Amino acid sequence: WRAGTALSSIVASKIGAADVMLTDRGDPPKLLRNCRQSCEMNGLTEKDVKIFDVTWGQFTSTIVNLQTVDIILASDCFYDSNNFEPVLASVYYIMEKNPKARFWTTYQERR
Repeated sequence: WRAGTALSSIVASKIGAADVMLTDRGDPPKLLRNCRQSCEMNGLTEKDVKIFDVTWGQFTSTIVNLQTVDIILASDCFYDSNNFEPVLASVYYIMEKNPKARFWTTYQERR
């Protein structure tokens, strides 16, 4: 689960999303630092965008203890077919706890 430049979370916060949770793998640690730096460079603080170490398919306390989720915005998560099952397992778990949640994503076939 890689946020990359954090663009989706930055845009969500900038257009008024109340509680934005940005996730990426915490290993290597620079991934989360890069996300925080991208947010800061766009004028967003830790209050605007909360950053968490989450890996698709791993049900850590971050996923288990999630509060209400309205939208799961998964940007470019399906670039490797090996990620499909872990991503969908995590999304399923979150949506079971939040039946009104919506999952928004895109998929581009790559060769």
